[in-house]
Amino acid sequence: MSDKPTNSLRVAATSGLLKGFISFDAFAESITTHVCHAKGLGADLIVFPEFVTAGLGIIRKDWTKWRGEMITLATDLAARHDIWICAGSMLHLEDGKWRNTASLVTP
Repeated sequence: MSDKPTNSLRVAATSGLLKGFISFDAFAESITTHVCHAKGLGADLIVFPEFVTAGLGIIRKDWTKWRGEMITLATDLAARHDIWICAGSMLHLEDGKWRNTASLVTP
């Protein structure tokens, strides 16, 4: 039997992802490490920071283009590790306007 009440939610928050990454694979490895650590500590939800993909600007100047890849990665990790993931907020253009949107992915 679990030691936490059924109406509780354990949340892990991350930071320190704004360093430059030399590849998307290196970025994905860092994200995966954070998810595994959070799950290992019993988190039900992990929250990544605002502009989570900014560290990929070294590879592609317009780091806002990484949004789709991040959501795909988060979707895979959520299913594989049975954890909810707030994939961090990311800028994107919608109807000619910039939006800062966070995506929540479920297992």
